[in-house]
Amino acid sequence: MLRRVEAKGQWVSDEELSKKRFKEVHEANVRIFRFDPSRDKESRFETYSVPLVKDMSVLGVLVYIYENIDSSLAFYYSCRAGRCGGCTVLVNGKATQACTRLATENMTVEPLQKRKVIKDLLVEL
Repeated sequence: MLRRVEAKGQWVSDEELSKKRFKEVHEANVRIFRFDPSRDKESRFETYSVPLVKDMSVLGVLVYIYENIDSSLAFYYSCRAGRCGGCTVLVNGKATQACTRLATENMTVEPLQKRKVIKDLLVEL
């Protein structure tokens, strides 16, 4: 199992994490906007508890949730280097690229406003 734990796009195995290679690993609560128009009448927020590592990006948190907690979470990313803008979401109410923004404890992640939500954080561009 691989986890994205660096803002620069590197992948780290569970084994490396368990060796305490990263000294500051702590739990963070992340509120994620959830909405599937094909089956939900209203949007909602779900809170996930994730291990937060120093220099972990918001995209790293989303990938962790997708790979380890809830594979139904929908979001988009491409370059992982802050160039394409495809991963742009609202973090605590401010538009930012998920791949370049460092994750924080107790953050809220939402789709861009004034865009049609396809599912969860995935919007029409």
